[in-house]
Amino acid sequence: MKKLIAISFILLSGCSIFPETKEELLQTGTKSPEYCFNDESERVAQRVETYLSKCYRPSYVRTGEVTGFVNNQQVKKEVSNGATELSVYSPSGTGAGYFLNVLISKGDASCKTKMSVTAYNFAWVRHFKKLNESANGGDPWCPL
Repeated sequence: MKKLIAISFILLSGCSIFPETKEELLQTGTKSPEYCFNDESERVAQRVETYLSKCYRPSYVRTGEVTGFVNNQQVKKEVSNGATELSVYSPSGTGAGYFLNVLISKGDASCKTKMSVTAYNFAWVRHFKKLNESANGGDPWCPL
């Protein structure tokens, strides 16, 4: 039975197709509403980066006494024209791809800083509230 479960898992995980580029994620992913903050964009970006870096970094996930797997999700930061873009991605393996993209930019007088998020699927959409909480200065827990 254990062999059947292991083989099924391997076959199904090989069928997972994630967006291979940030552009593909932005085109096909689920978009959040635009969030608005009164804090400076640099401060909001730092808060969101802290949250994402806490939750997504290369790690070893133990699934038994001697078994496990490497979880290689990472955060990539790009700054351009006063905007900060943060992406959660995995650089290699069967789970390679982009899962979450956050764009933080300067707004106008009524909205000092704007944030929009694009998620790969429903499992990543659950981050929308947590990203909003972290951008507002909260310290949300990391979803599994």
